[in-house]
Amino acid sequence: MPGKYYSRELTRLDQLIVYPADVTRLDPAKDDDLSLLLAFFRPHWPEVTREDLLKAQPTWEYFAVIEDGKIISFAGAMHMTMENWEIAGVHTLPEYRGRGLAKGVCAAVARHILEAGKRATCDTRRNNTAMRNVMDAIGMVRQSRKKT
Repeated sequence: MPGKYYSRELTRLDQLIVYPADVTRLDPAKDDDLSLLLAFFRPHWPEVTREDLLKAQPTWEYFAVIEDGKIISFAGAMHMTMENWEIAGVHTLPEYRGRGLAKGVCAAVARHILEAGKRATCDTRRNNTAMRNVMDAIGMVRQSRKKT
């Protein structure tokens, strides 16, 4: 019986399939970036504060596609271990789905991770077909480690 997670990785830049998207790296220490992040997170995480985002920053990096002054697609790079950083927190606003934005932002995060000399990983539940499609589309392959 297969596990409940679908796990993929990228270890080399030449594996990465890039999708065009105007992706910005955000810094919650900057007021404009902080405002964008808070506006994006608060519908799902109402109590999030500036301090939460700053405290998470040593292990989280924030990337987004911004249109008309708001984040429409988001992904983070989460520093899991010294070797592995995970593409995490992927979300595209419903009215912007189907435009390849998640592929673009995830590919940008994967490039950032690989250029830092780390292995890019991503885990999602097996029933999350949209994220599975994104992972496969950007060239991620089955992970060598098993997760159940």
